[in-house]
Order: sequence, then C-alpha cells, then structure tokens
Amino acid sequence: QPDVEVAELTKEPNLVSECKLHAIVVEEAGFEVQMKKLWVALDPNGPTEGVILRAVLYIFLTWALVPDVSSGVTYFFYTGSKKDGGLGFGAVMYSMLSVVGDIAMLGASYIYGAYLGSTPLRKLFIGLQLLNVAASALDLMLALRWNEAIGVDATVFAGVDQAIFYCAWQLKNLPVYTLAAKLCPPGVEATLTAGIAGLNDLSGALAQFFGAWLTRVCGVSGTRMDNVWLVYVVRTLCKLLPIPLVVLVPTEKRLDAALRRLHMRLSSPPPHLQEREGEVSSADRRIVGV
Repeated sequence: QPDVEVAELTKEPNLVSECKLHAIVVEEAGFEVQMKKLWVALDPNGPTEGVILRAVLYIFLTWALVPDVSSGVTYFFYTGSKKDGGLGFGAVMYSMLSVVGDIAMLGASYIYGAYLGSTPLRKLFIGLQLLNVAASALDLMLALRWNEAIGVDATVFAGVDQAIFYCAWQLKNLPVYTLAAKLCPPGVEATLTAGIAGLNDLSGALAQFFGAWLTRVCGVSGTRMDNVWLVYVVRTLCKLLPIPLVVLVPTEKRLDAALRRLHMRLSSPPPHLQEREGEVSSADRRIVGV
C-alpha cells in the first residue's frame, strides 16, 4: 500500500508543489507578517521613501478638512419655513432634489471614465477641487438670495445647485479611489485597502463633527437660519485648503518607481521562509525517491 501511495504521488507532480506553496502562504498570511509588510510600504526610510504614506495622508486630509453640513444646515435651509429664513421646500421636493443629485453622480462617473481617467492625478485634483469650490459657492448664492436678483426661481436654482454640487463631489472622489488603488503594493493589498477605508470613515466622522461645531458656532438651527450664508462661506474657504496639499500626491512616474522598489523588496521571501521552502523541497525529493 505505501508503494502505491508513492507511485500515485509521482503521477501528480503538482501535488507536492501545491502543498509546499500552501505551507508557505499560511505562514506568510499571519497578522505579524502582514503588519511588517505594511510598515515596509509606509516607512519613510524604506523602499517607497514615504511616497505611499504622504499620499495616504492627502486622502485623509482632503476629506477631513472640509466641514460636512449637508445633514444639518442644508436640510434646515431647504426645508425650513420662509419666515425663519428657509426656502420652504416640502419633503417631496427635498427628496426630488436628492434624486437630481444621485443622477448627477452617475453622470459624473461616466465623465470621469470617458474623459478624465488618464489625466495626471495632480492636475486632476487641483482642477476638481476648484470645481468643488465653485459648486459650494452656489449654495452661498442661494443663501444670499442672489437667484432672485437674476430672476431664477429658488426651486430651479436649487436643482441646478444640487446637480453641480454632487457632480463635482463625485468627480473629486473618483480620482481619490484611483489613487488608493494605485497605492496598494503586492502582498498587502487587502490590508492597505482596509486601512484607507478606515481612514476614509474617520475623516468623514471628523468632517461631520467639524460641520456640527460650525453650525452651532454660527447659531444655525431649524428655526434660525440668518447665518446660513456664513456657514457656506467657511465651507467654501475650507475647500481651498486641500489645493496646496496636492504636493503630497506623487507623480505617476515617482509612484511607479516606488512600487517597483517595493515589489522587489516584498517578492523575495524572508530568510526563515526560504529555509522552510528548502526543507519542504528536500522532503519532496525524499518522498519521490530523487
């Protein structure tokens, strides 16, 4: 019976290799090993020279520095009564404006994929950030009732405002996701992606906290909206902050070079795994009688 098993092993030359690979992969998949690889990818003194770390920092700051007032001030302003300074939109109209924003986001996804996907990231971030500043200024115009000065109904202006705002917002986010995908080095893709997603959630929470604090400082509530314009002024100015930080984003050439160095560093297994692989190979040769 043992001779038959050895004979069967010799008929399946890939079986031993697969078992050897499985043993090595299991050892490499440990938490400690993944954390060491992640640190190699982020280490400013490592093969990437801090390129990935600075880019991750930009992704975090580009969301965290801008107060999120959409669930507070914008809702109060759109649905509040006109006597309190709101626009007096009903629940149906507010929902329809949200649908307009969702449709605009779909259009933005198409525009990015068709026309902007190959644009250098630095130029793209600067241009789209300026577009977001302009979109935010539309809210300010609506809060100051400038639409009435040019003879545009508040409902129509709010619809255009929402379409442009969410189109610009989606166009801003898509290259951030593209950059996050490019940053993932071999061997720690899931770990770094999860880390970036966690930072995204943290920055979003900070932006909401910042927005709630700003709303309170400006004295805006569901029945008091005299200072809505001031909230929008601060938010618009804050959207200028990520522009000088774009220097943290690496050029495509520098990012590719850093990832190549990192790949060469991570592609060769550590010494203890090389010894383990040699031991398994020796055992394979003894089993098949080589």
